[in-house]
Amino acid sequence: MIISTGTASGKSLAYLTPAVAACFDGGTVLYLTPTKALAADQLRGLRELRITQVRAACFDGDTPFEERTWIRQHANYVLTNPDMLHRSLLPRHSQWSSFFRRLRMIVVDECHGYRGVFGSHVAQILRRLRRVCSRYGSRPTFILASATASEPGVFAKRLTGLEMDEVTTDASPKGSTTIALWEPPLTELRGEGGAPVRRTATAEAADLLADLVLANVRTLAFIRSRRGAETVAMSARAKLQDVAFSLSAHHTGSHRHPHSGHSHARHATASHGHPAPAAPTERTTAQDDADPSMPHEPRPPASLNRGSDDASTSAGTGVSAGGSAGASTGAGGSAGASTGTGASTSGSAGTGASTSGSAGTGASTSGSAGTGTSGSAGTGTGTGTSGSAGTGTGTSGSAGTGASTSGSAGTGASTSGSAGTSTGTGGVSKPKAATDLSAAVTDLSAAVTRSAAAHPSSLSLTPAGNLRDMAGPRAATDMDAAAGPGATADLSGTADQATPAAVTDPAAPIGGLRDGAELQDAAELPDKIAAYRAGYLAEDRRLLEKALRSGTIMGLATTNALELGVDVSGLDAVLIAGWPGTRASLWQQVGRAGRAGQDALAVLIARDDPLDTYIVHHPDALFGQPVEAIVLDPDNPYVLGPHLCVAAAEIPLTEDDLPTFGDTAADVLADLVSQGLLRRRPNGWFWTKRERATDLADIRGGGGTLIQVVESSTGRLLGSVDEPSAHTTVHTGAVYLHQGETFLVEHLDLDAGVALVSGAAPDYSTFARDITDISIISAHRSHPLGPGTLHFGEVEVTRQVVSYLKRRIQSGEMVGDEPLDLPPRTLRTRAIWWTLPADVVAPLAEQGFDLGGSAHAAEHAAIGLLPLFATCDRWDIGGVSTELHADTGQLTVFVYDGHAGGAGFAERGYARATDWLTATREAIASCECDRGCPSCIQSPKCGNGNDPLDKRGAIHLLDTLLTPPSTSTT
Repeated sequence: MIISTGTASGKSLAYLTPAVAACFDGGTVLYLTPTKALAADQLRGLRELRITQVRAACFDGDTPFEERTWIRQHANYVLTNPDMLHRSLLPRHSQWSSFFRRLRMIVVDECHGYRGVFGSHVAQILRRLRRVCSRYGSRPTFILASATASEPGVFAKRLTGLEMDEVTTDASPKGSTTIALWEPPLTELRGEGGAPVRRTATAEAADLLADLVLANVRTLAFIRSRRGAETVAMSARAKLQDVAFSLSAHHTGSHRHPHSGHSHARHATASHGHPAPAAPTERTTAQDDADPSMPHEPRPPASLNRGSDDASTSAGTGVSAGGSAGASTGAGGSAGASTGTGASTSGSAGTGASTSGSAGTGASTSGSAGTGTSGSAGTGTGTGTSGSAGTGTGTSGSAGTGASTSGSAGTGASTSGSAGTSTGTGGVSKPKAATDLSAAVTDLSAAVTRSAAAHPSSLSLTPAGNLRDMAGPRAATDMDAAAGPGATADLSGTADQATPAAVTDPAAPIGGLRDGAELQDAAELPDKIAAYRAGYLAEDRRLLEKALRSGTIMGLATTNALELGVDVSGLDAVLIAGWPGTRASLWQQVGRAGRAGQDALAVLIARDDPLDTYIVHHPDALFGQPVEAIVLDPDNPYVLGPHLCVAAAEIPLTEDDLPTFGDTAADVLADLVSQGLLRRRPNGWFWTKRERATDLADIRGGGGTLIQVVESSTGRLLGSVDEPSAHTTVHTGAVYLHQGETFLVEHLDLDAGVALVSGAAPDYSTFARDITDISIISAHRSHPLGPGTLHFGEVEVTRQVVSYLKRRIQSGEMVGDEPLDLPPRTLRTRAIWWTLPADVVAPLAEQGFDLGGSAHAAEHAAIGLLPLFATCDRWDIGGVSTELHADTGQLTVFVYDGHAGGAGFAERGYARATDWLTATREAIASCECDRGCPSCIQSPKCGNGNDPLDKRGAIHLLDTLLTPPSTSTT
């Protein structure tokens, strides 16, 4: 059976009830999860039940060896992962004989995570598990659970090899979720070929994370890489340290002049209206901001200024604790003029600056300044701490135009916004005793609505009230109609219509910080943010999970390690830095917030990537669409072969076992015998080698020889990578991250199987670039596509890493392209390719388009968009384009699976080719750049230095391909 209902819909209870009953009846239960975090969370929940008959234990890489014997002999509810099942439980099944003999139920939780090559490996592991159970006379029931599985019954059958019933009806109560699609602004920096560079998604996420934590909004920020998660946490903590210093300085100043009407005289304008010079603002260094409990995390940049130098103008409304309004002109690091309405903490508006250094409509804490009286409107100028100008909400609760430490957004150089007029979430005040996000969502909804009304192409807000319908029948069943003001935002309304009321507690400064004793809380603000990822010690991960649940930590920057089902109830908001790869992952991450029926906020921050650009400009690609079909291919001979060897080593294979492993098992077995890996005897197939058969199947890697990563100064073994990945991850000069420590690779010796590294703290990341040659072995399927032809088949790819890029972590600026000398590698895999005859493309050349550059640009964009239609990452696939290919004699564009034997991604692209290539064309056309940039046609992997590329030519080439033959015009 597979249960496919929304997040927090009670799936755990659905399988836990029969599982506990099985334990009461003397049976055992095996629980499988993709991540250790989810297993630990499930174990915590089981132990809280205090049922003595249930002896639950985790059996994974973190389990002490002295506990493993007890678990094998006494535990009746074992929580583990596919890796341990593959390498320990099944090969040593005789030590688990009592457990397997009594096994009644196998729970496969978050099963949608088993996709691609990894999912194909897990499918074969589950078949081996069924075979071992049969050996001990047990026939356990399989229960699979997922919030985001497309065609759950079909997928579950492919994963387990068993017929499956499916449960998809979800009647659980839900809160509302407001979703914003957020595109960072273009900066003045220039990348390859002079292309504009956007502000990075991680920098935007750090700003928003700090803002939300200041507003007492418990937030989870999903970052795509381990290093990125730690960088976001460090940057956000640094910003909170600035706020803590500012609050402390303000408190000292106001007590120094308790009866003065100018307690902020350092920042206020003079009474005659001329601005007084602002005192220098002290800032802590990046080193001061480092958390001593995490000594090896990458340090943030010394400058955390959130503005830019672009001139811009913006108007808007701010909300904060006071309620007194005033008009103000603010100046920050971002040059520009803007006007706005705001309210001060004390209720007195006029000339001045807010507590945090937020400029605009400001007010002194104890009196009025400039023109106007307490509670009346006035005019003034001010300079903020962070140097970001625009309309927004200040750290102290003072709202208006200006610069704020916590993050106001504005025109052009918005704190967390897109180019043009935009409004950020920084400083949204949370009601003093509120347990939901109603006020924060109200403010954000109105703010984003104003921005979307002015610049709908750069920012989108989706009211969760429609998500049940928009996200498909199962993708968003956890989102009901919005309840309460602000949960839905009318994108067609005007800015005035969208202005929210100030729903705040006048007595409570931002973040609930009060005068006097609460300054200690202000000093502890940086400690409210931490990073979480795989690689931390188990006890550290458990402490972080507990701190997030209890509220000790208000913001956590994490990889997808917390995506799957971990109960972190009480979360108010989720930030997603970059498209997570699939709609399924997006809805999983969005579902982390608003659990237990709460309202929630989710923000998807676009990266400089074609797919991210397409999503923010085409929200209908998300909402109203079902989640992607989960792609896996258990019959892939490069996956099946190693598992047949492992199965023979566990229990000799017989003819009766072949149906369990699929129709191709007999042919693969014959090939394994010819290679000498197995020996055929009259009663079956046997593993005869002394080596461990499990080493043949690297279920999470690419296979091949392992390259050991060794610290040169100490000889310490840091880890290992598979040989195919070594060319791109541990080449000479690569930045390598291990458990929070950053290293530079000194030398990669492929013959010795070792990469020597040394500790370093570079301010850049590295990206390997390769050149590729491809030859067609056979075409399995073909059909016409416009005036061209679409093919799917088997190819041989020869790849060679030729150089690597250095790119600034914070800005994305390219700082170098270093050559490499590595041997070529050959890969036999599957690909999709399309061709156009010479007479069709000749008119494009006559119009001045570069045919090679046009095909090259279309190839890059197509690779970037395929993950929208197949459950893959752009790093799982590759491509080649040529104006004249030797095997076809025509202009040809290839996209191939980056795994031996194929992974099903190219085949999925073949099935959805028209939709995929149409989206590719739209992604290129909707990008605001002139000649191409990383958001549309440039690729970080391109070994040709992204040259030649022809953006306009790519659009015309795709138009030609997608034009039906009967109406084709040349």
